[in-house]
Amino acid sequence: VVARLRAGLGLGDAPVAIYAGTLSETSHNVGLLLDAFALVHAAMPAARLLLVGTGPDGDALRARAAALGLNGAAHFLGYVPYESVPACFGLARCSADPVADDAVARGRSPLKIVESMAAGVPVVTGDVGDRAEMLGAHGGTIVAPGDARALADGLLAGLRSTPDMARVQAQAARFRWGQLAQTWLRAYARP
Repeated sequence: VVARLRAGLGLGDAPVAIYAGTLSETSHNVGLLLDAFALVHAAMPAARLLLVGTGPDGDALRARAAALGLNGAAHFLGYVPYESVPACFGLARCSADPVADDAVARGRSPLKIVESMAAGVPVVTGDVGDRAEMLGAHGGTIVAPGDARALADGLLAGLRSTPDMARVQAQAARFRWGQLAQTWLRAYARP
């Protein structure tokens, strides 16, 4: 499925980052992601960004991507059925959770981290709310929130990893001592 999807999108061997969520500037900082990916693309022209989802700012974000010179590098996939989203994650070496440090982001559950962890794909996210705590044991990169350069650097690191290395790192994180200790404590606490 993943190979067919990669071929269908014309990705070849390109390293891929993914964003899956609402195309919005108010609830998600997708414009920041596009700014960061323009920096990524300048440093790594073969890199590609998949944007999975729809939202109120979709047209404006497509225009912004074009203005940044990302035609052919940023792929807006639109609505993808929930059961097909894991195949999209299977294309990626890393995922992006572009976040600004505001009250909404601090209070919101970082679902993008959970989705990335479930897919075994390291996530690059801002140090907002409990994101660092959630991500700490599961592989990924924490960057300064709202900073396009920091987000770009995190994405570049993820994109430069080999696909196998990225998945191994994400899965190996489940076996860090701190994570294992928590698992054992929960197991012994059961009646």
